[in-house]
Amino acid sequence: KEVTAAKHIYNWPDEKFLVPEEVKKHFRVQMAERGGVSRKEWDKMFATFQKTYPEEGKILEDMIAGKLPEGWDSYCKPFPADAKGLATRQSSSECLNFIGKGVPWLLGGSADL
Repeated sequence: KEVTAAKHIYNWPDEKFLVPEEVKKHFRVQMAERGGVSRKEWDKMFATFQKTYPEEGKILEDMIAGKLPEGWDSYCKPFPADAKGLATRQSSSECLNFIGKGVPWLLGGSADL
């Protein structure tokens, strides 16, 4: 109620989440101006990196694109249910270790209790 009343006072539409078009436009202009220059610099550096280190460049390109390496799941094995029960942290660790053999850049872990 209070949020709706405040929006009414300021002649603001009663929508859950609203980003006015002027704000979006301002943000896009700022991103194009500031981010565009940085992106061009990054693209040049990355192209140089790929020429100098083609294998690593391909890996990084795949990482950025979210592409998994071919055969990444070939190290996975069946993971049957454990009648005694396996701690979630332990089963997670085992799965991460399977996948990590095929996805060298995988980062994962468990919270310390």
